[in-house]
Amino acid sequence: MAVPKYNELYIPLLRALQDGNVHTMSEIKSLVSQQLGLTPEDLAQRLPSNGSSVFDGRLGWAKTYLKKAEMVASPQRGRLVITPAGKKLLDIGKPITNSLLAECSS
Repeated sequence: MAVPKYNELYIPLLRALQDGNVHTMSEIKSLVSQQLGLTPEDLAQRLPSNGSSVFDGRLGWAKTYLKKAEMVASPQRGRLVITPAGKKLLDIGKPITNSLLAECSS
């Protein structure tokens, strides 16, 4: 499986946080990659421009967009927790798009 695009990681990221606990990015990375069934080869993919991890970058962008829409919060550096709005959005069960996040943050 190829590494999903950042916007395809919104739901897996929220699912990783749905227990309501504060998680480190390392824990989230592990939970999301397990959910998606990503292989070590998938996780080893690197960007040709700077050699950084494709998965890490896309997960970081997903986090950024969810944080901007206030679906997740960062109580400490490198740690995330789902917000009540994030839980509600996850419970709706419909696809999460950039335009939906933009509506939520308005």
